[in-house]
Amino acid sequence: MVVIEQRELDRLKVLGESAYPEEACAILIGKREGEVTWVTRALPAINVHEEPAHAYEISPQALIAAQRKAREDGQEIVGFVHSHPDEAAKPSSRDLEEAFWLGLTYGMMSVYAGTFTALNFYRLEGESPEGRRFRQVGVRVAPMRNASSDV
Repeated sequence: MVVIEQRELDRLKVLGESAYPEEACAILIGKREGEVTWVTRALPAINVHEEPAHAYEISPQALIAAQRKAREDGQEIVGFVHSHPDEAAKPSSRDLEEAFWLGLTYGMMSVYAGTFTALNFYRLEGESPEGRRFRQVGVRVAPMRNASSDV
């Protein structure tokens, strides 16, 4: 299960819509406790892929910065999100080929004609590249925290 704060879900919706017709991407920060992934921050990342309308790539520099930010906050990178312009919010074969952070959560969001329509989460599982697969996980939206409790 993924628990995501409402404000972070709202941030992802805006990110996906503003990047359209290209793929948007973000790094998810939070904590993992067994089968539950708590998402407290979605850090937008620039899509540096050479074909951003068809794929996404997060730069190593953005990953390092996110890892530092997470560590400073006593958290960790718990996953990634990217949009699928005019496509379903489910993993493509390319998504599976390019995913390698086993055990982390991957969010796929649909943005049709510039409007957010769905966000689904999947956990990357498998011991070998040939045995990797995405398993869909449930999601619960947590209420927004007040500004004084922001991380």
